[in-house]
Amino acid sequence: MTRRADVRPGQSVLVLGAAGGVGTAAIQIAKALGATVIAVARRQGVAQQLAALGADHVVALPLSRSRWLP
Repeated sequence: MTRRADVRPGQSVLVLGAAGGVGTAAIQIAKALGATVIAVARRQGVAQQLAALGADHVVALPLSRSRWLP
């Protein structure tokens, strides 16, 4: 995150798939760099876990995408 994205304190980082292994690591790294972390996950009941890892905001997407498709 420091080489490619050049994340700095006060910036916002959006983590998609935040409940997975790479996502949870991204939350912790972004938070350690001083960023505001927005975590997005489909898995039910992970909001508290993601907040405990450092996510400032958690967006829970619905499990079914059928309503998004034409």
